[in-house]
Amino acid sequence: MKHILTFIAYFSIYFSMSALVPQSMMRFHCAEDTTEINTILAETNNHTDIKSLTINLARYFIGRKYMANTLEDDKEYLTINIHEFDCVTFVESIIALTQTAQRSHTTWRDYAQHLESIRYRKGSMDGYSSRLHYISDWIADNTYRGNIKEITQNFEDVTTMTKTLNYMSRNANKYSALEDSSNLAEIKKIEMGYRSHLIPYLKKQFLAKKSVCQQLKDGDIIVILSKTEGLDASHVGFIAFIDDVPHMLHASTLNDKIELEQADLNEYLKHNARNAPGVRILRIVQ
Repeated sequence: MKHILTFIAYFSIYFSMSALVPQSMMRFHCAEDTTEINTILAETNNHTDIKSLTINLARYFIGRKYMANTLEDDKEYLTINIHEFDCVTFVESIIALTQTAQRSHTTWRDYAQHLESIRYRKGSMDGYSSRLHYISDWIADNTYRGNIKEITQNFEDVTTMTKTLNYMSRNANKYSALEDSSNLAEIKKIEMGYRSHLIPYLKKQFLAKKSVCQQLKDGDIIVILSKTEGLDASHVGFIAFIDDVPHMLHASTLNDKIELEQADLNEYLKHNARNAPGVRILRIVQ
C-alpha cells in the first residue's frame, strides 16, 4: 500500500508539472537558446551534488550580457533567454537548469516547465499578474511549492523588519502593463497580502563573521534588501566560494554582464550596497 501511495504522489507531481504553456505563448531570444539548453542538460544529466551543480551552471554564464526588462512585452510570454539576464532572471534560469538536470530531464521543454514553475504563482503562467514580481512573494510561493527554502532564520544574528509592499501600484506609470486597469487591480490585490509584511534579514556587517560564513554554501541565493518605500529587494545573486571565502556571482548592473566579484562578499556589500538594510539567504531544495 505504501508503494502504491508513493507512486500516486509521484504521478500527481509529475502530472502537475507536465502542463506547459503552448509554444505560441513562449518567446525566445534566438534559436541558439534551445540548442544550448539541450547541450547543457546533456552534460549535467543526473548530477547529484546540488551545490556544485548550481554554482558550476552559474559560472558557465560568466560574461553573458546584463539586460533589464527582458520579460516585458505587450502581453505575457514565457520568455526563454540565456544570452541576456537581469539579476532575477539569472537566478531563475540557474534554478530551472539545476532542477531540470537533477531530475535527469534533458530537453529545453523540460527546462521551460521548471522555469515556468519558478517564475509564476502556483507554477503556472496566467497573465502579467501571475508573475512573481516582488521578491518576498517569489520567496513565499517558491518555498511553499518546494523549489527553495529560506535559511536566514537559521543564523543567530537574524533580525526582522516590517514593510508594506506597494511600490508597483504607487509607481504604476513605470510599468506599461499597469496601463491595463485589470492588471493594476490584480497587482493591488497581491500587494494587500503584503501589508506590514515581516521580513527576516541579516545586517550586512554580520557577513564578515566567520561563524556566519561557515553556514553559507556554494550556490546559496543572496537577496539584498532595499530601503525604497514599498519595495523589498534591490538585487539578488549567488554565493560562490573562492579559497573558502564567499563572493557574489550575479548579473552586474555596474559592468553590464554576469560576473564573479573579485572582492569578497563582505567588501562587495560594504561598497555596493551601502544603503541596504541587510540580506536574506535562500537555498535551492535538493
